[in-house]
Amino acid sequence: MTYSRARGQRGFRDRGFLMGLVGTLLLTGLGLAARSTATVHAAATGCPAGAVPPPGSAACIEGIPHFDHVFIVIGENKSRDEIFYPGYISATNTITSGAPTMATQPVTSNTPNPYLNSLVPQGAFLRYYYGAGHFSFDNYLALTLGQTPIPTTQDDCPNYASCLRQEAISPTQQGGPNGGYSIADQLEAHGYSWKGYMDDMPAPCTHASATDLTGTDPYVGGNALGDYADRHDPFVYLPPIEGDGTRCADRVVPYTDTVHGFAADLANSSVPNYSFITPSTCNDGHDVPFCGPLQGGKLGGLVAFDQWLRGNVPPIMTYMSADAARGRKDILFVIFDESDIRDKLGQPYPNNDFGTPPTAANIDPVDLEACCTGGDAAAGLPPGGGLIGAVALSPLITPGTVTDTQYDHASLLRTIEDSFSLPYLGDANAPPCTAVLVRACERPMADLFAPAGAGGGSPPTTTPEPDTAALYATGLISLAALLLYRRRRARPDL
Repeated sequence: MTYSRARGQRGFRDRGFLMGLVGTLLLTGLGLAARSTATVHAAATGCPAGAVPPPGSAACIEGIPHFDHVFIVIGENKSRDEIFYPGYISATNTITSGAPTMATQPVTSNTPNPYLNSLVPQGAFLRYYYGAGHFSFDNYLALTLGQTPIPTTQDDCPNYASCLRQEAISPTQQGGPNGGYSIADQLEAHGYSWKGYMDDMPAPCTHASATDLTGTDPYVGGNALGDYADRHDPFVYLPPIEGDGTRCADRVVPYTDTVHGFAADLANSSVPNYSFITPSTCNDGHDVPFCGPLQGGKLGGLVAFDQWLRGNVPPIMTYMSADAARGRKDILFVIFDESDIRDKLGQPYPNNDFGTPPTAANIDPVDLEACCTGGDAAAGLPPGGGLIGAVALSPLITPGTVTDTQYDHASLLRTIEDSFSLPYLGDANAPPCTAVLVRACERPMADLFAPAGAGGGSPPTTTPEPDTAALYATGLISLAALLLYRRRRARPDL
């Protein structure tokens, strides 16, 4: 989630006041949940059919194969029932047919997105994949260093320099601080490569001033500086990366750079082992119905994200197919950072400005749910990031796989760390989830890689849990979040 493009000092003070309401409860939750910072893996387990273990490992770790290349594409702020066709959401085991007709699109969808839905039968549908929290920035940190939402990240960092300094001392739910140490540092330390590809980034390693502790971040998208947003680029907030100008410029690059961008790396066969791809704020699916006046009235929302995927995913699929022919294994994840915030009729509030404003009584509780190590009001943490779903594509995934196992962003981080035999960071290091332990725990995505013919994924590990709705209706956390939405009704770019 993001804030209004036109961020003023008054909005800055309002947000600071409101986020202060949750601070005490949040710090309590962090204290209750603190554990060790990083753990080497447990004993390795067998590999899926056709897979190989990470270099130096005798077997696959937690059932996760080694991947030569991991691609992550992240969209913005859409709930699962807005993104995916009803037939996919209700599928009992596997998805083997083509996309349902457009007539079966849910009435709550902002715009059609047939291309994304066409990918579902080609890979695995993670039907219960959750965001870590609201708003955007905390989800990007959960994906890259396993950091639990804290007040600063919940506020989407209106002042860049303050957040950069905060990351040097921020605790994770597993303890801390970790100094901004992330999956990028892990990969480099173990001889692997990585890049963050940022759509519409003006120049490599672009970010707001690292010394101005009072001004608002100008890189928010939808303005004269373009549609790149700092808050959607986790790497420029991490001291080990931002503090090394050469490293940052080499690794955090404009997506369309003709020399170092993604298409150039594909063409030159120099794709890194880990690619984190962030579409611009006009292409990420968030802005509805138009990206902004400076974009010439271009349609936003899911239609924009779908058009972006249609133009940019096929080259990745071609690359993965060529790699498979050479005996290499790659995987692509298409995810969203968090759910929308909708009323109980399924209407997104950004499109409901002149209707009933959001309240604790009429907000859809599924958009505040979480699993695993995501937001948890019972522990004094901010609300969960809601149910979003995800798609994974790989030659090691049986097409049409459906899994009802609950996952979140730290689950994806743990899966990638397993794939490269890396220690677990932050929330990825939580104890394994079990039938009894369903919160403050994590799991790898092993059931995506069941041997061919084994069916469409695993049965639910637990019943999906609306674990926060009652608490939000009465707690200060809910009040703060709802007031934030109310103040930004005219342009709630969350």
